[in-house]
Amino acid sequence: FFFVNDGSILKHWHTQLCGSTIMPDVWSGLCLVLDIDHTLLHCTEIQEFGPIASEQSKADDLYTIFIHQKSHFIKLRPHLWTFLQHIHPLFQCYICTHGDAVYAAQVKKILDPSGSIFGNRIISRETFGAGRGKSLHKIVPREKLHDTIIIDDTKEVWCIEAAGDPHDIPLLHIRKFEYWSPPTSTKRRVNDRFRYDDALLVMLGILKRVAYQREHLRPQPVIDILRDLQYRVFDGLRLMFTGLMRKDVPISDTNEWRLAKAHGAEVVTTLDEATHLIYPDGRHTAA
Repeated sequence: FFFVNDGSILKHWHTQLCGSTIMPDVWSGLCLVLDIDHTLLHCTEIQEFGPIASEQSKADDLYTIFIHQKSHFIKLRPHLWTFLQHIHPLFQCYICTHGDAVYAAQVKKILDPSGSIFGNRIISRETFGAGRGKSLHKIVPREKLHDTIIIDDTKEVWCIEAAGDPHDIPLLHIRKFEYWSPPTSTKRRVNDRFRYDDALLVMLGILKRVAYQREHLRPQPVIDILRDLQYRVFDGLRLMFTGLMRKDVPISDTNEWRLAKAHGAEVVTTLDEATHLIYPDGRHTAA
C-alpha cells in the first residue's frame, strides 16, 4: 500500500484533509517507523567532494560523522526538527536503516541525543539479516502491526508479509532526498530543488490527521484509515490523460489509471467529461 510521492498530490491531500481539523497533542497509541537514508537525511563520504569539502561544510543542519575509517557529511532534510518535535508526542517512533548498527547509533546521537524520541528503538541491518528486505514483523510487537505507519523513500525494500498483498503495507512513500548530486557527477553540487523541500511538513499533516481520526473517530487499523484518506484526495474529479499512455495498452492496465482510481478520481476519455487534463510537459506531469 503506497501513496504516490508526487509533491502536488500530497500537498493537495494535506490541504483538503488537514487544513482546519484540531489535531491531538498526546500519544495516539500508534507507532511510526522512519527510514533514515534519503528519507530523513542524506549521508555521503567527504572525500567525494575533494577541494570543495570545506565549502560544503558551511551548510545549515550539516554534521560530520566518522565511521569505518571514513569521514561523512550528514545533511538533514529541511524541517526535520519541526517534524520530530511535533510527531514524537503522537507516535512511538523507530528509526530504521539498511546500514549497520554503528551507523544507526551515530545518526541517533545527532537526531535524538537525549533518547526522548527514539529511546532504544534503533533498527539496523543486523535486525533483518544480510541481504534481506525490511520486515515490519521484526520491528514492532505483533500486537502493534495494525497500529504502525512506515515512511520510506524506497518501497521495494519492504517485505510483503503473510498473504503477500503489497497493498497491506502501511507505507507513506516520500520522495527521495538527495541534497547533493550523485557521486558519479564530475563535480558534486547541491540539488537546488531540495533547498526548500517541504515533504516532511506534508507528512506531518497527514500523520496528525491519522492520529486525530484514530483518537476521535472509530478505532480501526491504520491501513484502513490511510486508504480512506487516500481515496478522498481526488474524490469528485474526472481526469483525462493525454500523451502519457501507450495506445495499444488498455487504459485500465496502466499505472496512471490505477493511481487515479486509488485516489478517488474517475478516469474519462473525452475532454467534455473531464474536470482536469493530465499531460506531459517535458519534465513534469502537468494538471
